[in-house]
Amino acid sequence: MKHSVIEVESFILRMEIYIANRTRDIPIQFFVTAEEKKMIRKKILLSKTANMGAYLRKMAIDGIIVNTDTTYLRNIFLDAQDRCEREPAGKTCKFHWCCYPGRNEKIQQTQKELQNQKIIKKHCEVYRACRDMVRAEKDAPDKALYRKKHQAEYQLHDVTLKELTALGIHKLPSADKL
Repeated sequence: MKHSVIEVESFILRMEIYIANRTRDIPIQFFVTAEEKKMIRKKILLSKTANMGAYLRKMAIDGIIVNTDTTYLRNIFLDAQDRCEREPAGKTCKFHWCCYPGRNEKIQQTQKELQNQKIIKKHCEVYRACRDMVRAEKDAPDKALYRKKHQAEYQLHDVTLKELTALGIHKLPSADKL
C-alpha cells in the first residue's frame, strides 16, 4: 500500500502534535523474554489495569496496585439521600442514619473504613500468594536460582508485609473474616 507524500506529512504532523501534548513525554524501554512477557501480561490481567504502560509505571513507582471499586456504595448513598430529600419537612424518613445531625461525617467515616477494609483485603490476598511462593523456596533444589527467578514476588511480598504492618495488621486475618 503506497501513501502519498501529503498523507505521510499529515501523519507525521499529527504524531508530533500528539507527542507534544503528552503528559509523560520521556520513553523508557527494556527487554524481556517471551516467558517474562507472558508473566507480566498475566499480572496485568489480575490487576485489572487497562494497559501495559500504566501497569508498569504504577509498579515501578509504587510497587503495588490496589483496585477499589466503591461505585455501588456511592449509588446506595445517593439513592438513600434522594429518598430522604423527598420526605416532607419535619418528617423522619425510614433511613434514620441520614436524618440526624453529623450524618455526613459518619457516612464519610464509614466509607473510609470500607475502603481501608478493601485495601487490607487486597494486601492480604497478594501477601498470601507471595507467601506461598516464599515458602516453596524450602523445597527448591537450587535456592539461589529460585530466589533470582522469583525476585519480583519476593519484592511484592516485602512491600505488602510493610503495608499491612503500616495498616496495623500484625496477624493475617482469615479470608472468611475479611
